Amino acid sequence: MAEALADAQAAGRRLARGRGAGARALHELRVALRRWRSLERAWRGLPGAPSGNRERRAVKRLLRGTGDVRDAQVALAWLKGPAARGPGARAARHLARELRQSARQGLRQARALVAEHLEPLGRQAAQGSPALRGPKAGTGGAPRVDALVRKVAQHVRRLERRLDRVRSARDRRQAHAARIAAKRLRYLVEPVAPWVAPARRLVAELKRLQDLLGELNDAHVLQARIAVRAGGGPGARGPGPRTWAALGRRARARVRGAYRALGAHLGAAGRARLGRRAAALAQALAAALAEPRPRAGAGRTRGPLRRARRGTPRSSPHGAREGAHGARSGVRGAARPGP
Repeated sequence: MAEALADAQAAGRRLARGRGAGARALHELRVALRRWRSLERAWRGLPGAPSGNRERRAVKRLLRGTGDVRDAQVALAWLKGPAARGPGARAARHLARELRQSARQGLRQARALVAEHLEPLGRQAAQGSPALRGPKAGTGGAPRVDALVRKVAQHVRRLERRLDRVRSARDRRQAHAARIAAKRLRYLVEPVAPWVAPARRLVAELKRLQDLLGELNDAHVLQARIAVRAGGGPGARGPGPRTWAALGRRARARVRGAYRALGAHLGAAGRARLGRRAAALAQALAAALAEPRPRAGAGRTRGPLRRARRGTPRSSPHGAREGAHGARSGVRGAARPGP
């Protein structure tokens, strides 16, 4: 959690400097804040995890206050690229001009929010705020491995349910919910990836899935924006209804293409691969949980994640088997999106 906050602070400083780095810095700021929020949510209520209500409110305000400008930046990439030529190009240029102005104003507001909310969080972390460090286990300061086994299984099952509900290109809310579930599972697993090989493989798989779901969500957001402009009504400035309609058709084609790419990735082989990687991680963590604990006053022993690094699980107790089974069943049986 402290590392996620440090990444957010670094991105916030780049955002404050501006000069061409605004879009990238804003994206990195939001990623780091979402990672902190996902970890805080995952470990909330565990022994050693302090209350962080004030910190949660600050992060929530930062994410809400920067969402619209990030949507505008993402939309601009498509409007100035593929949509700048061909049918509806005049409407694309018109909308791009509006969004550039909106993005500039949004960046100014984002910098003010960073000064108001992120910098105080940085000062609290420097002073050792426990709510920004995350939970501890004993004296080691690492999240408890048994809790991580349960959390991974829970998040995998949630992702499976969300993916089951994405059945057509029109399922905008369902696809957005699946994207959030994939993101939260990835952020939960990433902290142990440097030590656990199965975690690295699962993170790579989730990142690909998150990218595909993100493209579908971006296409949905822009399609809705264009649909509003296409029904502008009397006195509306800019291109006429036919030009907006042409751009709308291209936006709908983009949505269908993003959905097809998601369906191709989540075919039988893709779903099985995701399931295998989730199960491998659960088994590696279960093996770490089964590692004999050192007696009080005993000499130095291997840490609980050292065996998991090799990815060679041994037999595990009932609770560990339950966590591994939850991860296996979480993705294997889900229906994939159709064409």
